[in-house]
Amino acid sequence: MSENKEIFAISHDLTLMSKGFDQDVSKASNSSRVKIDTQKILKDKSIIPWGENNLFLEDLMQEAAKSTIIPSTQEKIAAAIYGGGVVAGKLTWDEKGKETFKPILDESKEGIIIREFFRRSNIDTYAYEAALNYVWSRNIRPHISLNNDEPGNRSITSISNENSSKVRWGAPKGNKWNTGVSEAFLHGKWADISEANPAIPVPVIEEGFDTATTIKNFKENTFILKLKIPGILGSEYYPTPNWYGAKLSKWLDVSLKIPKYKSYLMDNQMSIKYLIYIDLSYWSARYPDWEKKTLQEKKLLRSEVLSEFIKELKGTEKGGSAVMADMKIGPNGATQKLWEIEEIGKKSKNDNQYIEDSQEASSHIMWALGADPSVLGTGPGKGLSSGGGGDKRVGANLEVSKLRFVQNLILKPLEYWRDTNDSIPEWVVFRFRNTIQLTLDQGKSQQETG
Repeated sequence: MSENKEIFAISHDLTLMSKGFDQDVSKASNSSRVKIDTQKILKDKSIIPWGENNLFLEDLMQEAAKSTIIPSTQEKIAAAIYGGGVVAGKLTWDEKGKETFKPILDESKEGIIIREFFRRSNIDTYAYEAALNYVWSRNIRPHISLNNDEPGNRSITSISNENSSKVRWGAPKGNKWNTGVSEAFLHGKWADISEANPAIPVPVIEEGFDTATTIKNFKENTFILKLKIPGILGSEYYPTPNWYGAKLSKWLDVSLKIPKYKSYLMDNQMSIKYLIYIDLSYWSARYPDWEKKTLQEKKLLRSEVLSEFIKELKGTEKGGSAVMADMKIGPNGATQKLWEIEEIGKKSKNDNQYIEDSQEASSHIMWALGADPSVLGTGPGKGLSSGGGGDKRVGANLEVSKLRFVQNLILKPLEYWRDTNDSIPEWVVFRFRNTIQLTLDQGKSQQETG
């Protein structure tokens, strides 16, 4: 065919398809959340906002919820932190310095007290919620209640976890050199805060030198424990989660745009079955007075010809008959097709488009999460291998060792409960039950450790 041609796209149901993908994606990608100024709503400026609009974590989690990787991976990491749950025990060392953790029996004096405290505080729930909060926000907010004894003899009676998205630290009071926090504010949905729906103030104890003594002397009956969580990202008030890099680097955005594009292709472009190429000389050959016709008459004739093509194509689909194509001899003696039909619905050139981009985006997101793909299994896209059994075993054991610090953070309130309770000896320690993967020559496939 010559370069002077018109192209018609016909879908599987043999109707003309409209375009507009770029406009649809543009509208979808430009949607953003309305920002609020919490400082104006709280006129006394008593809080330290989390992000520019005080909704940093909420906005980040809302974006991550669209990902097929982040939510499930975060839950798997939290489950790895939790392991087999929290257990109390005693540490001993042999002559070579090898450490042994021996769980405390429920029937012992200490075991009965510990079991009752675990039941009253629902420690399993606290531990798992704290793990989830850490992987999502790099924050843990233990909410601790004390008995009614006089200051100096106070002890912890229960421990729970406040969702990080609910908590904002109160602004330091006093001179500008004071960076300490003495108050927190709780609200279920900071985007809806107002004078009629205010945040609830709660006292705070910052972890520091001899925190147990500070708790014993505390005058209030409840407080939020501000744990020391080191990090190079964010401030000392709201450490930024490491996986935020997936957002900053735009890899999260890339991974979210690919399925939108694929979905559009399936709904629209991927439904195209035929492309009809018509040489401009066809019209003059069929209609000798073509050049004399008005624009409206040409438009009407084009529609009639297209309807004829559709009718013929429907007939070939039903009966497998042939379609006749007109040809002519060009000036140089070569044959020239006046029109041509191309079937493209069976295999579109877009079928494999962006597969490598999906793989790369998935890989970068997993790195930002600190997740080992060999442990989690195959990721989205094609070609992402989950590795062999040896890779999974080594990866799983490495993950457990990396999570020890987070486990220790979650257990800190339990240590303070021990240190403020005269009935619990100081040798009692708390650990998470971790599962270590063994090789076949070591006997069992798994082994629990404290």
